[in-house]
Amino acid sequence: MNIVVLIPSLNPDETLLTVVENIRAQGFGRFVIVDDGSRAESQHIFETLAGRGCDVARHAVNLGKGRALKTGFNYILNHLPDAEGVVTCDADGQHEPAAIRATAEAVLTHPNEMILAVRRFFEARVPWRNLAGNTITRGMFYLLTGQRFGDTQCGLRGIPRALLAQMMAVAGERFEYENVMLLALRSRCIPYAELAVRAVYAPEGQPSHFNKVLDSIRIYRHLLSFAALPAACGLLALLLYRGLAAHFLPEAMAALAILLGWGALWLTGPAKSKGAALALTVVHGAACTALVWLFHTFAGMTAVGAWWLAAVLCLPSGYSGWLNCRFGLRPVRSKLL
Repeated sequence: MNIVVLIPSLNPDETLLTVVENIRAQGFGRFVIVDDGSRAESQHIFETLAGRGCDVARHAVNLGKGRALKTGFNYILNHLPDAEGVVTCDADGQHEPAAIRATAEAVLTHPNEMILAVRRFFEARVPWRNLAGNTITRGMFYLLTGQRFGDTQCGLRGIPRALLAQMMAVAGERFEYENVMLLALRSRCIPYAELAVRAVYAPEGQPSHFNKVLDSIRIYRHLLSFAALPAACGLLALLLYRGLAAHFLPEAMAALAILLGWGALWLTGPAKSKGAALALTVVHGAACTALVWLFHTFAGMTAVGAWWLAAVLCLPSGYSGWLNCRFGLRPVRSKLL
C-alpha cells in the first residue's frame, strides 16, 4: 500500500528497530524516521534503519515532537510523490502493528478524512493518571469546540496526502501539537473518522519525553486561547453593563452591552455567515435582556446578579452559535469499529 509510516524519535534504543520490523511485516514498504536531535549514542540506530531502506530526516537539535511531525510531512510531500497518505505512530511500540495497518486501510477508504485512533480504555489496565488526564482534556475539547473526541492524546493517526499541507500550518512544536491538530479539525471544518484500537501502555518506569508540567501548560494554553476572543468580548459586555446599569434602565443597558460586546466579536474575527451572525446577535441579545428583566424585576435580584445568571443560561447556545458562524457547522465524524 502507498501509505508512509512516519515515526518521530528522540534518543531511541534497539526497540525502534523491532518496532519498524514488526510494522514492515504488516505489508508496509515506506518509512520516514525523524531524528529529533538525538544524542550521539543513538545515531547507530538511525544508520541501521537507513541501511534497511527507511528514509531518515534529521534535526541538528531537539525541536519537539510537533516539529518532527511537520518535518516528516514536508519530507513526504517533497520526496514521496506517490504516497497517498501517512500514518503517524510512536517509537516505543505502544501502537500494535495490526492497529497501524487498520489505520492505513482507513486512510485509503476515507481519503478526505483524518483518521483518529481511539484507545479502548476500559478493556485494558490503564494507569489512572493517564485516564484522568485524557478524560479531562476530552471534556475541555467538548466544552470549547463542541466536538466529541474519543481520545485526544493517541499518537496513532492517519492523514491523507491532501491534508498534509494544512497540518503543517497548524501551530505547536512539541507535544501540544497533536492536541492543536484536533482544534484545527474544528476551525478548518475537516471531517474525521475514529477507529477503535486496543490500549497498550509501556512498562512502568520506562522513560518518557513528556514533561507533565510544561507540556500540559502548552496544551491547555492552546485550548483556552481557542475561546479567548468570545471570552474577552463577553467581559467587555459585562464591564459596559456594570458601568451603565447603575445610571440607566438595567434592561435597556443589558441589550446595549450585549450588542456592543457581540459587535466587537464580529469585528475582530471574520464569520462564515454574516447574516447568521447578525441574527444570532439579535436573538441572543433579546433572550439575555428578557432574562435580566425577569430576574431583576420579579426575582428581586441585583442588576449585576441578574446579568450573571442570564449570561450563564445563554452561554451554551450563544457560544455554540458563535462557533458555527465563525467556522461553519461542525465537521462530520465517522465511527469505524
